[in-house]
Amino acid sequence: MDSLDETNTNRDRTPDDMDDWPRALPGSVKSACDELVVTYREADAKAIKSLNRHRIAVRLSAIFGTAAVSVAIIELARHAEGLEGKAWLLLEGIAALAVGAVVIWGSLSALMSTWLLERHKAERCRFRKYRFLLDLALASDPIWITELSAELKKDAVDFRTLDDADMERWMDDDPVADPQPIPNDDEHTVRERLRDLASHYVRQRLEGQEKYFFRQSKRNTDRDNRYKNIPLIFFFLSILFALVHFLLPAALEMFSIKTELHTEWMVAAAAILPVLGSGIRLWRSAFEFSRNTIRFRAKANTLKTLISSVNNQLRSDHRIVPEELVRDIWNGELVLEEEHREWLRLMREAEWIG
Repeated sequence: MDSLDETNTNRDRTPDDMDDWPRALPGSVKSACDELVVTYREADAKAIKSLNRHRIAVRLSAIFGTAAVSVAIIELARHAEGLEGKAWLLLEGIAALAVGAVVIWGSLSALMSTWLLERHKAERCRFRKYRFLLDLALASDPIWITELSAELKKDAVDFRTLDDADMERWMDDDPVADPQPIPNDDEHTVRERLRDLASHYVRQRLEGQEKYFFRQSKRNTDRDNRYKNIPLIFFFLSILFALVHFLLPAALEMFSIKTELHTEWMVAAAAILPVLGSGIRLWRSAFEFSRNTIRFRAKANTLKTLISSVNNQLRSDHRIVPEELVRDIWNGELVLEEEHREWLRLMREAEWIG
């Protein structure tokens, strides 16, 4: 479903199943399917490009922003003068200008908004594909098949013109699910088409997404574990340096130790450490690693249950029950659509510009 992985990545390296369609499709629907694939490819490419640029902007902002404030603190603590003072001032100015340039670039380019919108377009194409295949498997009237193909082609064209307002409406909506289609249990061809579709759906949709969500949950856990405690550690170290700076002169005086103290570095460390922690927090919050991890793990478990249910029916020695296959395919798409809504809402709240 949604695409985030080598966090090219979080949403943009999911299993790509748009080129793989069931073999027994009527020839009359091919042009409609091709139109949907073209729309998907355009949106997917733009989403990946915007995501990569967004990641660069986040990294540069965190690095240069942290550097600018840190250099300013060091410059203040050292009371540097002459050429040394000018060098520190120059470094501070370069870092601050770099942050400003990145922020302006991200805002004017709408990097994050573009990434989310294009990813949304691509995922809408994937949702539409499987709704269409399910309707097609249940269709027996040639006129009905023609109508389904025309609707698919129209939606493929309409998806290209989706904008932020359309995405916001879709994201803010929490619709009651439509009732699942009812198959004609008496028709042998419908039963066989459903069997073919279910096999394709498990292989191309559910198994790929389940592996993706599991892989992402593990990757995000590993990534987040490396960074999540650093801001807190830096905060307490900052307090420790401030405390030592306060107590050291008193301790030396108590023991009548005569020495010239140079504790400016303690003041600088006490001020710089929280700044470094803020830079790391910016990186974590921009992609919501921890909350996405929980979601990915939950969705992987849900899809694993659906995979087991469909496979049990396909392997059964008895005649398949069309209603059960339709139910599982239908529920699979509802789960993935809801996951996409949750992801959009979460990323809309992420602390970033653009």
